[in-house]
Amino acid sequence: MSHLSIHPGMTKMYHDIKKSFWWPSMKKEIAEFVAACLTCQKVKIQHQRPRGVM
Repeated sequence: MSHLSIHPGMTKMYHDIKKSFWWPSMKKEIAEFVAACLTCQKVKIQHQRPRGVM
């Protein structure tokens, strides 16, 4: 796995995890986890500087 791997997004991660696990406020906690992931914040396109004119 690459060190730049990111989570598949909150919704997909929630659906994948809920196949095997469940706990109260699970969806909220997964959303907070994905939103707080430093690697995801660095890699996601909306957090990168825009490229120059082509």
